[in-house]
Amino acid sequence: EANRIEKLTQSLHSLSLLEAAKIDLSERFDIVSLVTHCVHSEQVRMSQRSLQIRTHFVQPTLEIRGNQQWLKYAVLNLISNAIEFSPQFGAIDITVTTQGREVRVVIEDEGPGIPEWALPKIYDKFFSLPRPDTNKKSSGLGLTISREVAQLHGGTLVLSNRDGGGTMAMLLLQC
Repeated sequence: EANRIEKLTQSLHSLSLLEAAKIDLSERFDIVSLVTHCVHSEQVRMSQRSLQIRTHFVQPTLEIRGNQQWLKYAVLNLISNAIEFSPQFGAIDITVTTQGREVRVVIEDEGPGIPEWALPKIYDKFFSLPRPDTNKKSSGLGLTISREVAQLHGGTLVLSNRDGGGTMAMLLLQC
C-alpha cells in the first residue's frame, strides 16, 4: 500500500511539472530506439502473459526533438496498458510511421476495447477501468500524463476501439 501511495505521489508531481510546461524539449534522439528500448524493458511481463509483440518501423532510425525521458514514460505507459488489457496468448502491434512532419507511434492490442460510456472519460485524472484478469484499477493518471506529454511535443494522444476488438493508442508528435 505504501508503494502504491508513493507511486501515486510521484505521478501527481510529474503531472504538475508537465502542466506547468517545465520540461526541456530541445534534446534530439531516435524515437525508434526509444520504442525498441521500451519493448525490451517490458519483455518479462509480456512473456509472463505469453504475448506476442510485433514491431513495424517505417525506417530503422527516426530522429526527433523533444524530451526523451517524458516520451519514454508515455510509450511505456501505453505498452503497459496494452499488456494489462491483452488476453493471454494475444498479440500487440507497435508501429512507428511518419506523415509529413508528424511522427505516429501506434500501439494496438487484442483486448476487450474501451466501453463506449468510458471513451469520453479515459483522459480524466483518476479515471481507470478495471483490468480484465485482476479487476484492479490503476491510479488513473497514466493516460492523463501521456496525453500531456504528447501535447507538449506539439501532438496529442488518441485512443479508440479497433474493428474486431481491442484498443488502438496513437501517440502523435511533431518532429
